[in-house]
Amino acid sequence: MMPLRPLAAFLFLSFSVAAAQVHVWQGTLTLPTYEEGAPDPNPPFDQYANTRFNYPYTLRDNLTDRRVDHSWRALFLENEYLKCSVLPDIGGHLYSCTDKISGKPMFYENPSIKKADISYRGAWAAFGIEFNFPVSHNWVSLSPVDFAFSQKDDGSSSVQVGNIDRVYGMQWSVELVLRPHSTVLEEKVTLNNRSDVRHRFYWWNNAGIQVWDDSRIQYPMQANGSDRHAELIRRQRIITTEKP
Repeated sequence: MMPLRPLAAFLFLSFSVAAAQVHVWQGTLTLPTYEEGAPDPNPPFDQYANTRFNYPYTLRDNLTDRRVDHSWRALFLENEYLKCSVLPDIGGHLYSCTDKISGKPMFYENPSIKKADISYRGAWAAFGIEFNFPVSHNWVSLSPVDFAFSQKDDGSSSVQVGNIDRVYGMQWSVELVLRPHSTVLEEKVTLNNRSDVRHRFYWWNNAGIQVWDDSRIQYPMQANGSDRHAELIRRQRIITTEKP
């Protein structure tokens, strides 16, 4: 029986490595989605037509109430604790990240993609985590972005999304990494000014969570300040979520 022991140990090790491998794959998510009308084919010349710098992007403010089921390309990451999804055709948003132990989502999984006229180009939707660079609610917030996914030799897997904007030619890239036996979804951000000219910018992770009338945000702080944009939304009571 002695010769069988190395074989048994090898089979056990192979099974353990396979079980520890984080799964990553491409599939689809079907979500009720509110359609848009055609954008204005003539992008605004910002100096004369708009307070925002959008050229050469068209404006997407022709929003409708037509709701259809739409199959979106989706990238999935999953280990024994978390299952996450990314939508590369909607700005590369992290759509969902579910705690498999409790069955509860970490971020808001909007059951429908209902758009509001908020972003630089107009159309914007609230869900998951939105990646913004070099401006807030950026030009591709609801547009297809570059994407890739891979498995690593250490058992981890990752999804990568990114874009080069057509206004400045600046580039952002986000790699979401999930490791075996980990309850943490890691985010690695790379920002690149591809020209010799200095440009203003900021990077903003915009995360959505579901709240109720008695919800509170508590975190250590020494100072706070009001934000005009937040105040405007609060006054207008803009609602971009909907129950199915």
